[in-house]
Amino acid sequence: MLIMMRLFKSDEVATFLANREPSKALIEVIVNMIPDREFYYPEIEAEQLSAYREDINELIVTARSLKSAYSGMNANHLQKEYHDELKQLVTRKRKLLIFGILMQSDSSRRDILYRIIKSYRLQKRVLALKEVFRE
Repeated sequence: MLIMMRLFKSDEVATFLANREPSKALIEVIVNMIPDREFYYPEIEAEQLSAYREDINELIVTARSLKSAYSGMNANHLQKEYHDELKQLVTRKRKLLIFGILMQSDSSRRDILYRIIKSYRLQKRVLALKEVFRE
């Protein structure tokens, strides 16, 4: 029964995509549903982001051992910078993915969107967009 429901959802998603033009707006909405963490690698392992993590950990350990508010504030500031860097990375990679999808033919766009929806289990969320993206 569960397998049938999964197939049914997949068929609904395929129909949803087949009946609509894979417009830039639809592509952006689906790409924005992909979790941020999927865009981190391999850059998160790079020297700059690794250095941020090491500095943050060092400041947190120092703040805890010395009970220094100053070190804690520095750690908070560094964490904010680190998260801002990650947001910029994700935004840049999302834009590249959207651009890459837009460069494809309509049938390729549908195939790519279908694979994204299946890979990240976005079926329910995409089907909730039926009213937004009418045929």
